Amino acid sequence: MTNLGASIGTALAGAVLISALTASFLTGVQDNPGVPKDLASQAQVELAGGIPFLSDKDLRAALEEAHVPPQTAGAIVAGNEKARIDGLRASLSVLAIIALMALFASRRIPTRQPSAAPASEPVA
Repeated sequence: MTNLGASIGTALAGAVLISALTASFLTGVQDNPGVPKDLASQAQVELAGGIPFLSDKDLRAALEEAHVPPQTAGAIVAGNEKARIDGLRASLSVLAIIALMALFASRRIPTRQPSAAPASEPVA
């Protein structure tokens, strides 16, 4: 049962991370004056299904390969950096809320087994 709980928690955290990363990145690209509107629209269409978690180095390499101008690439990398932080914060916040809920739910766990004799009665 522990493995199932860990798997579900990992999947939930990953889903929240990718969703927040995608939303933050696409919003940042749309609102950034350093990114041309046609490039922002293309990014919106191609990346709407989810954005991979890329390092700045990997993103710069991909942008250079796509022949994106350096100034625009810098704006995109800055947006990706902010989006990664936003995604991590959202994911960790969800996990913290779940942990708090579990903490309160665990107060209802019995402190002794139901079949055990009460501590005040002598056992014969």
